[in-house]
Formats: sequence, structure tokens, C-alpha cells
Amino acid sequence: MRLLLLLAGIALATSSFAEPTTKSDQPGDRKSYTGAMFQNMDTDQDGNISRAEYEAGLQKKMEKRMAHFNAMDADGNGLVSKTEAMEARTRMKAEWKEKRRLHCNKADK
Repeated sequence: MRLLLLLAGIALATSSFAEPTTKSDQPGDRKSYTGAMFQNMDTDQDGNISRAEYEAGLQKKMEKRMAHFNAMDADGNGLVSKTEAMEARTRMKAEWKEKRRLHCNKADK
């Protein structure tokens, strides 16, 4: 009986380290994120990312990051102070909270 329990415990422990064989669609899952990122960059849908597609994807990300920086730079001086960063974080949290509230209200209807 002890041997059976030991073998079952080993089987359970090793199965938790096994890689999943199917793609997960759970939000936040690394494979799902990578798949979505690949699909977004593969604009011609040929299953490959060309150098031009890669550079365009990087440019798009850089534009989003610059927009984020500009939103934090409240006084427009090209610098983000700690105070501006903290205020921007507070604003973003409030915006995210409102979006979640609106989304939950839609789901309830």
C-alpha cells in the first residue's frame, strides 16, 4: 500500500512539471500571449514574420510607449518626474476601474 501511495505521489508530482500539449486560451497565459503577438505581427498571415513585419510591429509598440510617456509628462517638458509618474498611475488605475465597472455592467444586462 505504501509503495502504491509513493508511486501515485511521484506520478502527480512529475505530471505538474510536464508541458501542456495543447495551447491554452486562458487570459495571461504565456503561450496564448505569444500566439496573439505572433498573429498580430504576421500581417500577411503566411505563418512567418518577415523582417519588415517585425520592424512594423516594433514601431507600433514604440508609438504606444511614446504615447504612454507623453500622457505621464503632464507639463510637457520632456521629463517625467516621480510626482507625474505617481499621478499618471493614479489616473490610469481610475480609468481601468471605470472600464471594468462599465464592462461588468454590460455583462450583467
